[in-house]
Amino acid sequence: WRCLCHHELTFLVHTDKERAIRFTERLVETQPAILDSIGMVGFIARARDWINPSLTHRLLEHWESGTWVDGPQAAAEIAMLRYALIQNDRYCKNLVERILNSARNDEKYESMRLGVTFLAAEVWRIPKSRALATNILKRLLPLRDESITKAWLSVLHSHPLQVDIHTQAILDTLINNPELLRHADSHYFLDRLKELLETSSECQRVCKVVTKLLIECGEEIADSRTAWFANAGDLMNIALTLQRLPETRACGLDLFEHLMDLDPYQSSQTLGELDRRIAN
Repeated sequence: WRCLCHHELTFLVHTDKERAIRFTERLVETQPAILDSIGMVGFIARARDWINPSLTHRLLEHWESGTWVDGPQAAAEIAMLRYALIQNDRYCKNLVERILNSARNDEKYESMRLGVTFLAAEVWRIPKSRALATNILKRLLPLRDESITKAWLSVLHSHPLQVDIHTQAILDTLINNPELLRHADSHYFLDRLKELLETSSECQRVCKVVTKLLIECGEEIADSRTAWFANAGDLMNIALTLQRLPETRACGLDLFEHLMDLDPYQSSQTLGELDRRIAN
């Protein structure tokens, strides 16, 4: 049954709804050993549109108060998912609000905050959830834990970034909290910025974010052992692109000069490649 939870039980959505609900409730009653498993959590997430809400709420309570080490995070993730996507689920809304408003810093609540953060970043890409997810991500600051910070930054994995007030809010948050940038995945992060510049979108915000990045992570960018160093060429391309845009020409030049100071080898290499492309 643990194995079936991972995939096959998802197809219950194609059966008679009432039979599927009865089957799921009987399964939970007769096979309690499957409750504390990643497969069951995934099944409850995928079945959110048809499963009995009361059963979901019982499972959330079980995961939060039980002995399964991953239970609190699982409860928070499902609660955040349903809060964002299922209307009028007050139980899940209240659970998420309790997690956000709690001042407790014990292991349980850190795990639950991590779950809320992961799912808020995940549903942020869904149009009807963007406003709620943006608000929750902003409320999660300041972040207390590195793992929660990285979960928060997974919002930048959304491809491509939609150009709207919610993306603007995330970029502004990075500008106002540059310490977050130390934990960003350099590949995903720079790809999202390049995508914005490909359409000349939010170029001024992009310039401000990269300016903060160079100040906050300059040592890592200059260190050949880091991922930031490996992506210095992308930073140079962003600086050169910003120089070509009238509204960010001065800012782009400042970035270019800063990068030359930090990493002359990568900068010279990038410029050499650009010169060869122009010559050809």
